[in-house]
Amino acid sequence: LSLVVTGMPTAQAPSDLVAEMGGLPASIVEVQAVSENVQTLLVQTPGLTAVGINFMSSFLDVTVQFLAPTSALPRTALVPVKFHFPPIIEEARFTSDGSSFCMRFNFAPSLTSGGSTLPCGNVFATTTAARLGQNPECFWDNARTLCVLLGGAAEVVPGEQIEMLPGRFRSSNDVSLHLEDLTTELLLPLSPTAPTLQHAAPDEVGPCDELTVLLQYKTSR
Repeated sequence: LSLVVTGMPTAQAPSDLVAEMGGLPASIVEVQAVSENVQTLLVQTPGLTAVGINFMSSFLDVTVQFLAPTSALPRTALVPVKFHFPPIIEEARFTSDGSSFCMRFNFAPSLTSGGSTLPCGNVFATTTAARLGQNPECFWDNARTLCVLLGGAAEVVPGEQIEMLPGRFRSSNDVSLHLEDLTTELLLPLSPTAPTLQHAAPDEVGPCDELTVLLQYKTSR
């Protein structure tokens, strides 16, 4: 975050200043003097998901205080900043038939690889991607929901933690930090579909006949 502060004493080093953003400590990374009493500050923002705001953006106050002894010049600057929050995964859940699962974000994110369909290896960490089966398909069901159609011999099950790759999801305007919490629990379907069971047997069986009954079940997994 870059701020231009006017009317404060010129800081000689970042250690001359302390900053807060949204009530949380922020770090002054760099100070550049522009002219007398005008300087540019480079601020490292805190992990603002801890603020508890579940919106795409919000105005937050940035407070910068000058610590070193000074004259009558102002020693504190208060700057309202529109901050864009990184997305959060609200839920990851299997579909009813267990053939796929979907991750729902709190708002529509962007994805650096882009597109409505994308390689699952561009989204999930290696340990998770290896459990999605052979040739899984990842696609956007809507702007907030990313779904995975599992491949053959998939091993992923409800209750396990799935992990995303870092540096993939951020706000749709590409100005926020990336998704911070990379793991989430994969939940059971809300209404599981029972497997279909079929059987085949003779209509009549004699007392000495050999009885053969075939049972088959059909399921997506």
